[in-house]
Amino acid sequence: MANEFDDFEDFRENSHLYLDLIKESFQNKEAISNDRFDQIFDQKVRRVSSVHWTPVEVVLSILELLKLDQGSKVLDVGSGAGKFCLVGALNSKAHFFGVEQRQSLVKMANQLAEDFRITNASFIHADALKIDWADYDVIYLFNPYYENIMAAGLRIDLDIKVSHKKYKDYILATMNKLSQLKVGTQIVTYYGFGQGLPDNYKLTTSIVAGLSQIELWTKTSF
Repeated sequence: MANEFDDFEDFRENSHLYLDLIKESFQNKEAISNDRFDQIFDQKVRRVSSVHWTPVEVVLSILELLKLDQGSKVLDVGSGAGKFCLVGALNSKAHFFGVEQRQSLVKMANQLAEDFRITNASFIHADALKIDWADYDVIYLFNPYYENIMAAGLRIDLDIKVSHKKYKDYILATMNKLSQLKVGTQIVTYYGFGQGLPDNYKLTTSIVAGLSQIELWTKTSF
């Protein structure tokens, strides 16, 4: 059965001019609405944007909080179509890495990075909990496991097996990973990840964003 995002190649044939306009607008510090940016995606990806992809204004607020430099490495856990990393890379010199379990979305995100001529964003197809997080300065968590307990109509698609057990297992595994990261690692959450952070993390900033909050945590000890 064909994946619902397989028609992306047809969509992007005439998209290069629009991508250039988006890139130029960011460079000129012009306001770009969420809907305007989402036009880089095909209709099926836009359909789930309001639930699953980080809004442009939230990404920009996170960048203001983090004060990243050229050497900073940011990992987006469950990067989907790559929106957080793409917006981040277009507005920062830091390096953004997305990990996503849907191969079709990884292909799409990497293609968009190429079309934008972005050199500081890349995406890999993997289970986020099976890769090493230790090499990153910032971990971004936009409630990445919640799809496991969502109603079917709110999910990205029905290609991935989900369960309440998987949701709980992923949260426990994430807590374990966070506890092992180096001191100074920053964790950014938007709509959380289903659990509070380990005790060796300190909440340094919390700001309202839409119907939720952006929280910035820093690891203070082992």
